[in-house]
Amino acid sequence: MRRMSSVSRLKSFAGSATFTEADKEILIKIVKHAQWQGVSGTKGPWKNFLATVDRGLSHNHDPAKRPWQVLANFVETWKDEKDIEIIKRAREYINYNQTMAYIEATEPWPDVPEEKFVHLTRQHPLFSRDYNFPSFHEGWVRSDIVKAEDLSSSPKLLAMDCEMVLCDDGTSQVVRVCVVDRDLETIIDTLVQPSKKVKEYKSHITGVTADDLKSVTVTQSDIQTQVKRKLSPGSIVIGHSVHNDLRALHIDHRRVIDTAYLFPIQNRARIWSPPLRELCKIVLGYDFRDDSKPHDCLEDAKIPMKLVLNCIEHGLSPISIPDEVDEAVLSKLLIHRVPKEVNYESLKLIFPRRISFEFQEIEKDGMNGNGTSKSRFYSTYAVFASKEVANKVFDQLKGVAVEDITGRLMKNVAVRSRFQHRNATRIEVAVRKMSNNRNNVEKPLNGSTTNVATKWYTVPETVKPLDVGLSSGVGEEVLSLTRPRIEDVEEHNVTSAAKNLKRKKRKSHASTSTSGEDESKEVAEEVDTVVHKNVYDVLSSEISPIAHQNDEHTRRKKRKMSKSTK
Repeated sequence: MRRMSSVSRLKSFAGSATFTEADKEILIKIVKHAQWQGVSGTKGPWKNFLATVDRGLSHNHDPAKRPWQVLANFVETWKDEKDIEIIKRAREYINYNQTMAYIEATEPWPDVPEEKFVHLTRQHPLFSRDYNFPSFHEGWVRSDIVKAEDLSSSPKLLAMDCEMVLCDDGTSQVVRVCVVDRDLETIIDTLVQPSKKVKEYKSHITGVTADDLKSVTVTQSDIQTQVKRKLSPGSIVIGHSVHNDLRALHIDHRRVIDTAYLFPIQNRARIWSPPLRELCKIVLGYDFRDDSKPHDCLEDAKIPMKLVLNCIEHGLSPISIPDEVDEAVLSKLLIHRVPKEVNYESLKLIFPRRISFEFQEIEKDGMNGNGTSKSRFYSTYAVFASKEVANKVFDQLKGVAVEDITGRLMKNVAVRSRFQHRNATRIEVAVRKMSNNRNNVEKPLNGSTTNVATKWYTVPETVKPLDVGLSSGVGEEVLSLTRPRIEDVEEHNVTSAAKNLKRKKRKSHASTSTSGEDESKEVAEEVDTVVHKNVYDVLSSEISPIAHQNDEHTRRKKRKMSKSTK
């Protein structure tokens, strides 16, 4: 009876009556997890459920695009006890995150370097992405929440590193775990038996082979429990990109000092993470790694601890990472975010005919430029005779050169087949130089400007391309998108608005004439509509390498869809 009453409470907890609009974040996570797990209710899985409630938009399966009531109604159809447990774990997960965020924002933390470094790690732009662990999934554990008043002036520091293998299902599992304390004493150093079938041991990196694991009895659950026990309330975990280790262990712990985030790099974008080996050379003054040997897991745990202890003693200062690139690498241009439907023959057209070069495949997850990609996109190198030729070709590509997250110059270039219709979808690829621009470009003096953009354009500067012209010095088939002037954009907006207004009047067969003042107001309203549409196109095109179709082509497509629906 006690078991049944507990299940009943969980079921009532799942009902839409217990959810409000403020719970949409919870509901989105629950439904996305249900999609991944294949959860079905009385009306089937998520896609089938949508078909019963909204036939017109059932093709849009993204839970984030749906009202919270629809999400709650789907959850209400769940009857299986295991499925209802997902809701309970999701609520606990959200409550945990909210409590952690509140404590971090309101508690007066001890004024010690360790806490400042934790705060600096949290301020990194990638922290919210990398440390947003899905700990509501089954098998995850969370560290205890601690208040600032319970912390000491010398918090417990633990540095961690894990060696991992690739499993058949594409996930990673740990095979060796090392943990050291503030005194560099070894707390944990053990081999771990994978629970899944191993696809690749990566022995040249991990130093662990299948033979090493034959007699190992420590399971994935065992090592998770061991590490969790060492994380006493208030403990700070140190590591280089330690989110990878915590994710592999299925441990949600947010009080971390990540040495990949900690150091301000003068000649790189802030989002760029320096290699641990380079940090050791610059900060500690020696090279700890031998390229001819596999990684030493224990040493990889000690180096981040040494880096943090050095910063506690001497302070944290900006550093500069040398850009050591040989001549052979500089003679290449990286072409990435290439849609798999664009083959090498089409890709050749973005470069001048008279320049000889060859493509060099980048072997990654089976992706290449021959249309056999497992992903929507692939990357490749264009290899030229010298770095001078590569630089000249890059300069001839029409478009604004901007720095990517690694500090290298990049241009977005449109690729188009010589037989492609002019109104067909325009496709953009990113072409990037191999040298770090921050080591090569002088800063402008006395207010002068350069043609190198050091940040992404703001919305007013990055409107949908209006002009499509031939790139200077390249083949006739090559079309490159240009950034129009603001006055051209305004003129285009007014023209588009006037055309839209005339079209609406023709459709409505208006019999009365409109005064000049009223018509101006209507045109102004249409201008505002077009401006907002351009802003939407900008944000979308910055995310996707495939540019939007031009206005007329888009309108024709919408009319066709409308007719087919009717």
